[in-house]
Amino acid sequence: MPESLKEALKSDGTAYEIVTDADITSGRLLDTNGQPRYQIVISLASEAVRNDEIAPLTNYVAAGGTLFVGSSAFTRQTNGLSRGDLPSRMRWDCT
Repeated sequence: MPESLKEALKSDGTAYEIVTDADITSGRLLDTNGQPRYQIVISLASEAVRNDEIAPLTNYVAAGGTLFVGSSAFTRQTNGLSRGDLPSRMRWDCT
């Protein structure tokens, strides 16, 4: 899936940047003023988001960034178990 998205973006000339898990946990999603560095972060086919990535991703969205995530990324822990308390930790906007 990610490769398909990269090809689609390349074909129409849309600039993109790859952001790694390490980039997320290091705070790279926000600039030095606390504003989103990227208009949108897209994550496709991710089975689980690590616990140490949830706060940076939540802060990115709270600062006005858009997060487009597919698969079971936020519903499962990295060991495959259900997070269970997801609704109390994240606000979902499905508009």
